[in-house]
Amino acid sequence: MGKSWPFVGLVFVASLLLAGCGLLLKDYDGGLSEGAAGEAEAASQQDGPAGLQEEQAAAESELSETERDPSGVPSALSSPQSPSGGEQTVSARPERPTTAPEGSQVGYLAPGFQLKDLDGKTVSLRELSGRPVMLNFWASWCGPCRVEMPYLQQTYDRWRDKGLVLMTINLREPASTARQFMQEGKYSLPVLLDANGDVANRYNVTAIPTTFFVSGDGVIQERKIGSFPSVEAIEDSLGKIMGTAEPPPSPPGPGVPELTLSAPETAGLSVTFIAATMLGTPGATIVRIYWDWGDGTSEDHWFPASHSYNVGGTYTVKVTFYQSNGLSATESVNVHVSPVSSVASPILLISPAEGAFVDNGRFDRSDDIIWDFDWSDVPGASQYQLFVKGKLATITLIDTMTTSSSFHYVSPASYIADHNRFGWTWKVRALVDAQWGDWATVTFNVEPLNSD
Repeated sequence: MGKSWPFVGLVFVASLLLAGCGLLLKDYDGGLSEGAAGEAEAASQQDGPAGLQEEQAAAESELSETERDPSGVPSALSSPQSPSGGEQTVSARPERPTTAPEGSQVGYLAPGFQLKDLDGKTVSLRELSGRPVMLNFWASWCGPCRVEMPYLQQTYDRWRDKGLVLMTINLREPASTARQFMQEGKYSLPVLLDANGDVANRYNVTAIPTTFFVSGDGVIQERKIGSFPSVEAIEDSLGKIMGTAEPPPSPPGPGVPELTLSAPETAGLSVTFIAATMLGTPGATIVRIYWDWGDGTSEDHWFPASHSYNVGGTYTVKVTFYQSNGLSATESVNVHVSPVSSVASPILLISPAEGAFVDNGRFDRSDDIIWDFDWSDVPGASQYQLFVKGKLATITLIDTMTTSSSFHYVSPASYIADHNRFGWTWKVRALVDAQWGDWATVTFNVEPLNSD
C-alpha cells in the first residue's frame, strides 16, 4: 500500500494535464468560431444590403407591369439620336445626410448631376439637398410625354410655393427643340437638357416618360414608368415626399378652352382661313369645327377653310370648336369682300368708310401722304384689291378731319385730284410702278397750288 502512493500521484498529475489541454482546446475552438463569424459579417457589409437589393428587384419588376399608365404607354428609348455636343457634366455622389447607397431604385440615394437649363444656367441636384424633388424624363417626340405635360404644369403651379422642386429633363434633343415645344404649349416648367443621355443612364431610364420622387434627404421614394393620367395621380405620389403639406384646392371645373382666329386671306368674293390657335383643356380632343359664314350658310370643316360670297360687303364669320368633354370655344372676325367688276365698268376701289391717311395732319410741301388700300396698318396695295390696270376707276379718299376728295384713274399716266383744306388747294398725284395691283406701293405727293 505504501508503494502505491507514487502511482496515485502520477495519475493525479496526468489528470490535471489532460484537463488543462481540454480547456485550451475549447478556447481555441471558440476563437475559431468567433473569427469565422466576424469574417462573415464583414463580407456581408461589403456586399451591401442583399435583402434590400432583392426587394428592389421585385419592386422594379412590379413597376414595369403594374404602374404603367394603360392610356399612356411609355416610349422606349429608341428615339432619334442625340445631337453632337450638348454641354453637360455628371457630378460625384452628393453629400447628403443619409447612409443609403446610390442608385436608381426606390430606397436608394438619387444619383447627383449637374445640367444646364434652357437659359444656360447650371442646375445641381446637390444644391437642392433638404427639398423634395420631382424629376421627369421626357422628349418632344414622345406621345405619352406630350399628353402628360399639362398635368405636370398644373402640378408645378399648385405645389411650387409649398417647396416642391419639379424639374423636367429633356432627353437627347437640341435646346431649340425643347424651347419650341415649351413655347408652343405655353408651359413654364423648368427644363434641363440631358443632351447625351448620361443622366438618364445613371437613373437607368429605359422608357419615357419616367418620373422620380426624391425626398428631402435625397432618397428615391417612388419611381413611375409611364405617363400620369391626371393631376390627382401625381399628387398621390407627392404625398411620399411632401410630408404633411396640404394639397392646394383644385381649380373649379376642367378649365375653359380658348380659340384665336388668324387673319383671313381674301380674293374677290372668296375668303380663306389658314389656321387658328386652339387651346383645349387637358385630356380632351377636338371633335368638330363649325363655321357660320355670316351670310346664312354654315358648315363643318377643319382648317384651312374657304368660302365664297355672292355679294360684296362685310360679313361676321364665327367658328366654334367642340371638345370630347362637351366644352367649346367660339371666335368671330369681320371679313371684307368685293366683287371683281367687268373691265368696262367703273371700279370702286375702296368705300369712304375704310382706311385713313397715314400722315394725316402734316401736309407740307415735303410731306407724302400714303393711302392704305387694303384695310391694314401697312401702306400699300393688296393684290386682292379691285385694281384693273389701264381702266377707269374711282377712288374716294377720306380726310379724317373735315373734307374729302376724289380722283379718277384714266390710264397708266397719273392721278390728279383737288383737295381743299384750311384755305389751301392741293394737287394729289399718285406715283405707281408697272405692277399696279400686285403689292404696289402708292405714294401721293402733296403740293400746294395756291394760297389765300
